[in-house]
Amino acid sequence: MSRQHYFAAKLRIREYRMLEVYHPAIGTVRYVNGRLDPLTATLELSAPRNAGQLVTFLGGAFEFQKPDQQSATVRADIQLGNVGQQIKQQLKAIKGAARAKTGEVIYREYLGNNLGAPEFVLRLFITGISLTAQGALIRAEQDNPSDRQIAEFYTSERFPGLAESL
Repeated sequence: MSRQHYFAAKLRIREYRMLEVYHPAIGTVRYVNGRLDPLTATLELSAPRNAGQLVTFLGGAFEFQKPDQQSATVRADIQLGNVGQQIKQQLKAIKGAARAKTGEVIYREYLGNNLGAPEFVLRLFITGISLTAQGALIRAEQDNPSDRQIAEFYTSERFPGLAESL
């Protein structure tokens, strides 16, 4: 590369994509995409857990497409690759009444060496989880599904004829 090309090249800024998955039954797990080593960063002040604190994100791989901003409801599918294998057993453990509790996913982007606050934050509520041989797929949307009015919750204690499906 010539000297002229070197100085004309645009500076590449490192972008860190981070994912936080929370469910009351399993707690909080955090991952940074495309790294093997953990990375420590400061959460935004409006974070629902550990606001403004330094937290550690484990290295892993996941696919997250930013949702289309033209639609009325923001929805996203998060494919958890090797991260899915790690969290799969925890997700399987969510049974019975715990399934009705809403989990959430928070996607964050940090730019460059500034790990003091994310540049972009998207908080979504989990609407579905599919476990596959490769890992897990989480479907999430901006509307909180637990706010929706539904019929009474059927449990095997109240209705002994019901059996656990899993």
